[in-house]
Amino acid sequence: IYNNKSYVVTSIGESAFDGCSSLRLINNVWTKSSIASLPMKLEEIKNKVFQNCAFSILQLPEELKTIGYRAFGNCVNLVSVDIPDQTEQIYYSAFEGCVKLKNIYLSESLTDISGAFINCPKIDGVYADKVKPFSITFDTFDDAVYQNATLYVDKKYKSDFEKTYAWSRFKHIY
Repeated sequence: IYNNKSYVVTSIGESAFDGCSSLRLINNVWTKSSIASLPMKLEEIKNKVFQNCAFSILQLPEELKTIGYRAFGNCVNLVSVDIPDQTEQIYYSAFEGCVKLKNIYLSESLTDISGAFINCPKIDGVYADKVKPFSITFDTFDDAVYQNATLYVDKKYKSDFEKTYAWSRFKHIY
């Protein structure tokens, strides 16, 4: 509210919080973990918005459509991200350097995540059980992730994932 008028936040500008290494809390949410809970009507997170921030859990709004280049780059405490069902695109390097990231839950609307999870070596679960296979590049995940993590998919699409370039690099597909 500004001058007694309400506004809806639908986008956060490029580099808005870049380098705020003490940023752990958004929207007055507090638990033992540092949680980032973003505005409900947010549709776009532009490039480098939260790069180098310190939160460990990320709650993305349901209406989010796009996550920009390095939007969460080097958020070294981030352990889990659940991509909302409306999200269509995650730009290259969006989560690059999130070295503690363990679990990724992909949305059914995604069409591109190429290169989004570079240098995230601790990923051990990629949950793609809501999606049909779509094209990704070989560098979407680190080699160690392809070798050690489990890709969880819908049974009816398992053989499609096993045949689709880059997805087929996962040694463990269930």
